[in-house]
Amino acid sequence: MAGPSEMDLRDYWRILLRRKWWVLSSIVAALAFAFVLNTLTEPAYRATVRIQITPEPSRSLLTGQQLGSETSQSDNLALYTAAELITNRKLIARVLGELRENGVLNDDNTPAAAQPWYRAWFRDRTASAGTTDARSAVPNVATGDEIDWLLANITVEPVRDTRLVNIHVDMPDPHKSEQVANTVADAFVQYQTEQRDAGSSSMITFLSSQLRDVRNNLQRSEQAAAFLDARTSRLAAEMRLAQLKAAADAPQIDIDHLPVQTPSLDALRKQLLDSETELAKAREIYKGRHPHLVLLESENEAIRNSIRNELNNAVIAARNEYTAALAREQSLTPSDSVARAARNPAALQSDIANNRELYNTLLTKLKDAQIAGEAGGPLVEVVEPAAATPEPVRPRKLLNFIVCLFAGTVLGTGLAFLREYMRRTIRTPQDVDDYLQLPVLGLIPKA
Repeated sequence: MAGPSEMDLRDYWRILLRRKWWVLSSIVAALAFAFVLNTLTEPAYRATVRIQITPEPSRSLLTGQQLGSETSQSDNLALYTAAELITNRKLIARVLGELRENGVLNDDNTPAAAQPWYRAWFRDRTASAGTTDARSAVPNVATGDEIDWLLANITVEPVRDTRLVNIHVDMPDPHKSEQVANTVADAFVQYQTEQRDAGSSSMITFLSSQLRDVRNNLQRSEQAAAFLDARTSRLAAEMRLAQLKAAADAPQIDIDHLPVQTPSLDALRKQLLDSETELAKAREIYKGRHPHLVLLESENEAIRNSIRNELNNAVIAARNEYTAALAREQSLTPSDSVARAARNPAALQSDIANNRELYNTLLTKLKDAQIAGEAGGPLVEVVEPAAATPEPVRPRKLLNFIVCLFAGTVLGTGLAFLREYMRRTIRTPQDVDDYLQLPVLGLIPKA
């Protein structure tokens, strides 16, 4: 039947009064459903353990040098990454193994036997339908299902503006929830310690290898530099020896171009100059073989012989120096790689400086890694052991009743209006006017 063109609140109220049993029945059914749900749902107690995650040191423990730029964004990223690692499947698999070893998952002393028959029946039906239970499903399913089950009961919650992370574990048994929460936290602390030790060991191995390679390169460059110095010294000694021999073997000694400078030669050169001057003056005065002239000439010749003797001594010293330089060069006979490096002296000095700088840098980093591995504190530590809530967090009975009451009211109201919409009977004169728009001719009273 077509509805009225206009309805006011009184019309709606009359409809609800007329269909009140539909509304009341829906509310009662919804409340009954909430009661059954609260009765059959196994209570879950939440245990919360709090851990503190410490970031990696941003400064060198050895030198205090800044190792990297640390920002609030990178700090939060590291915190949330570490928090997400708590629920990685590898760690959860380890937790399950520890729980089995400790008998937590296989503990038959839980209050399962003391549960009401209807709750046990509901648990068995839901478990067979695909849900998982701590006491019945876990021991009989595959490892992947066990991990999924435990992950479904773990919640990780970073505490805002801190380095703290809360780990929540929901279990039917409050004592078991505490055990599982503590096991998860301890396993994560151990996991982070192992990861840091493995990373530190890998870093030390890598730096040691790099340091060894750089040290070999530095030694090869230094050997090439030493060989180059020895060859240069030998060539210089050889040239000096040749110059001294030429000067010593010359018929006339050129005192103005002696290849060696010594105090004794300087004194003899001065004496020879004085003797030459005095002899020149004497030759202007004396003629022929004058005794004074002969004396001066003999003195001059004696000075020249002394200079030649000094040159011969210098030749002997230069020969000894050349022999020593040659022996040193021969003792430093280079390998092919060293000989190739010695062919470019300019690049060789640059390689030595670069390798020495790189060697010192790697050595500092290696010591930092060793100190961090030995003296570094734990990156994760438990600050508050697990404590279970005194009351179960599920089911939330009051909330279930409120939601079901609201849903029942909405459903009942909707059914009432639906029934009214589908009604095909006329009960009052007002219905004739509203639905047929015809005048009322009369009423038949009830008997």
